[in-house]
Amino acid sequence: MRVLNLVLHTRNLNQVKYNKEGDLLFTAAAEGIVGVWNSVTGELLGTLEGNEGTVNGMAATSDSKFMITGSGDATLRTWSLQTGKNLQKYELGYVNSVAISPDNEYVACAISPIMGFEGSVQIYKLNKETGEISEKPITTLKYDPENKENLGFYGKLGFSYENKYLFVSTNDGSLLRFKLDELLKGEHKIDDHVKVHKEVIMDLQFSPDLTYVITASRDRFSKIIDVETMDLIKTYENMYPLNTACITPIKDFILMGGGQDAKSVTTTDSKHGGFEIKLLHKIFNNEISEFKGHFGPVVSVAVNPQGTSFTSGGQDGTVRVWFFEPDYFDYTVDITE
Repeated sequence: MRVLNLVLHTRNLNQVKYNKEGDLLFTAAAEGIVGVWNSVTGELLGTLEGNEGTVNGMAATSDSKFMITGSGDATLRTWSLQTGKNLQKYELGYVNSVAISPDNEYVACAISPIMGFEGSVQIYKLNKETGEISEKPITTLKYDPENKENLGFYGKLGFSYENKYLFVSTNDGSLLRFKLDELLKGEHKIDDHVKVHKEVIMDLQFSPDLTYVITASRDRFSKIIDVETMDLIKTYENMYPLNTACITPIKDFILMGGGQDAKSVTTTDSKHGGFEIKLLHKIFNNEISEFKGHFGPVVSVAVNPQGTSFTSGGQDGTVRVWFFEPDYFDYTVDITE
């Protein structure tokens, strides 16, 4: 297997992502830098610099012209991917997650109730021509710890197909579903929710057609949920806590990664930390392969939309791009056995 080691970041990775076409790769890390890479050659094309805290979340528009980042320096920023220029800077709070709607009309961000800021989910209008967001949010969904209907403060979020739903995870392991059209009208009623995990949801990603959600939790499980019915479709168990999971295109597989906290693993015992990335069959749940190379917990995994490769980012500050071998595409399961 061909593997690229991308050298840029000096601190732990928080997120890795591809653009819609799969030719660009984005990496965000704790030192506040976002790297923009050629996903095939590994060439560093540029960086987005200006965040003064860890970049927790990022999202690029589907035309790859603009990016939104959320940072631990309490800012939400908009960027030009063509020039690297910071277009806007809003001081909102500790931004934990960022998402752009499939049609590039809206930006959603989740803010954690720490550092003296209120916990909330905020939705902004995005100008597709300039890459700038509205001065004020269209709507703000506030976290009220005194409200018994609240299940926990907001964590990861994302839009489903055709802007129909906004999904938001909470720190108690629940997954909330809101109808986007109702949110935009200021109606904040939870459309549906399921208690998915026993511990915090670390990652929330969608299938390529945006009809399924896959989660990853510190409770060692990854789960696939149908966005329309909210039914639990599949459960995948890992030996160690999970930080990330994604669904592959072309083939019926999932990727998941995590591991023990680095401080809990001694130098001599590092090979037992669970830092491998697992490839599992999405339907039959059997392990196909594992990928070793990180020396700390795997924080984020993303698969190229073209289905030819995937990228992992680790707590050790490393970024690795893994290219699938021909036998990956030829793999089949004999259901007669």
